[in-house]
Amino acid sequence: MRILLTGATGLIGREVVRQAPAGWELVALARSPVPGVATIRADLTDPGFAAGLPGGLDAIVHLAQAREYRDFPACAPGVVAVNVTATAALLDHAARTGAGQVVLASTATVYAPRPQPLDEDAPVRVRGVYAASKRSAELLATPYAALLPVRALRIFTAYGAVRDERLVADLIDRVERGRPVHVQGERGLVTSPIHAADVARAVIAAVERPPQPGALDVVNVGGAEALGIRDMAQAIGRVLGREPVFEAREGEPPAFVADRRKCERVLGVPEPIGFEAGLERELVRS
Repeated sequence: MRILLTGATGLIGREVVRQAPAGWELVALARSPVPGVATIRADLTDPGFAAGLPGGLDAIVHLAQAREYRDFPACAPGVVAVNVTATAALLDHAARTGAGQVVLASTATVYAPRPQPLDEDAPVRVRGVYAASKRSAELLATPYAALLPVRALRIFTAYGAVRDERLVADLIDRVERGRPVHVQGERGLVTSPIHAADVARAVIAAVERPPQPGALDVVNVGGAEALGIRDMAQAIGRVLGREPVFEAREGEPPAFVADRRKCERVLGVPEPIGFEAGLERELVRS
C-alpha cells in the first residue's frame, strides 16, 4: 500500500512511521526530510501545496496540525490553513486521483462535554478555534465520503515522547518544576488519555480496515481510563518521585470520556496501555 502521510514528525505521526507494516510504502508530506521515509517537501499553509502531490495512492492519512493552536486569535489563520484548507485540498486530490481512502485526525473536543462516556453519536458543541477547525474538516469530508472511504478519528488526550503544549506534556512540566497544577472541583477536567503508540495502532488499523463509501465514518480513539487532572498529576508524581503542587480553581470542570466500543469492534485494536505504565515508558527511560 502506498500511503501519503502528513504530520510524520509529530507526536502520533512518528509512531505511525515506527509501526508502519512491512507492506506499506510511506510518503511523507513535510517541511523537511523525514528520516527513513520518502518525503515530498511542502508547507500545508501554502495554498498551492497540492500541486506536488503524487497519484497512485492507496490512502491519505492527515495527522498534521498547526504549530501554534492555543494563542487565539493569532493562531487562527494557521489552524484553519492546516486543519480546514489543507484538508479540503487533500480530499479533492483523493477524489480526483482515485486514492483508495482518507483518514483524518479529529478531536474529542468537538463533543459537548458530559460526565457519561461519549459515543460517536453524542451531541457536538465546539467552542475553541481548534475544535471548530476539526469539526469543519469533518463536515468537509462528509460529501467526499459518498465517493470514497473517509474516516475521522476523534482522538482523546494523546501523550507520548514528544514534549509539546498538549495537556499531559504540560502536566509533566509542572510536576517536574514544582509549578502549580490548576484543578477545578475535586478532580479537574476528566478525560481518557491515550499513549501515542496506541493512537498509531488505531490509525494503522483504520487504514487496514477502511469503511464502505457512503457516509463519513467517525471513530473515537481514547484510553480505557477516565482520569481527572488531579489523577494524572498524581500519577506523574509517582513516576517521577515528586509531589505535585495543586492550586484550586473555581468552576465546574468539563469531562470528555471516551466510549471505546466502536474502536474495539470496528478497528479491532487491543486495550491501550494504562496511563501510569505509559508514563513509565517515557519518563523512566528519559
